Amino acid sequence: MKLKFKLQSAMEYLITYGWAILIILISMIILFMFAKLPAQFSPSICKFLNGVNCNDILLYSNSSNSISELIVSLSNKQLFSLENPKFNLSLSNKNYSGSCFSSLTNTIPINTVFPGNVFYCAVSTNTNNLPYIFPGIGVNGNIYLNAVNCGFSVNYNVSNQTCNASKIPFNSIYTGTFNVHSIAVSSSRFS
Repeated sequence: MKLKFKLQSAMEYLITYGWAILIILISMIILFMFAKLPAQFSPSICKFLNGVNCNDILLYSNSSNSISELIVSLSNKQLFSLENPKFNLSLSNKNYSGSCFSSLTNTIPINTVFPGNVFYCAVSTNTNNLPYIFPGIGVNGNIYLNAVNCGFSVNYNVSNQTCNASKIPFNSIYTGTFNVHSIAVSSSRFS
């Protein structure tokens, strides 16, 4: 009878502490996964501190011609127009410049972004030696939009929402960060 109680005590001890150890192990595994989660499983995001909103970011990789292309959809959230926007990207301590367009089908650089309007900026392997990024690989870095903020202009034309950019002695620089993973595609906008 005494042996039966000892065995029962041992079983209760193992079951009680076994569950606790199992919960601790599962918690540690989950924490490790979130801390070391590969970039391809994390969502593609980009954020600006002020001035513009980042609506979406995509990184396309075309393995047939080894071209990578980063496209960012932005919107002007200010009360004034932005003129002559220029796009830059910092990736792995290297800087790349791109162009901004009014739509994805129009590759003519945009001159004026009206308040609330959406516009697109892109950097490609063809244009600025962006390195080829294999599909599924995640990257992160900084993005910069350099533009004239018409809100600083005394020559702001309210009727057509433009300003004389050459009269403004400085450009506004809008900074942001991004995290994106490469998507395999069969054709590129720049190919």
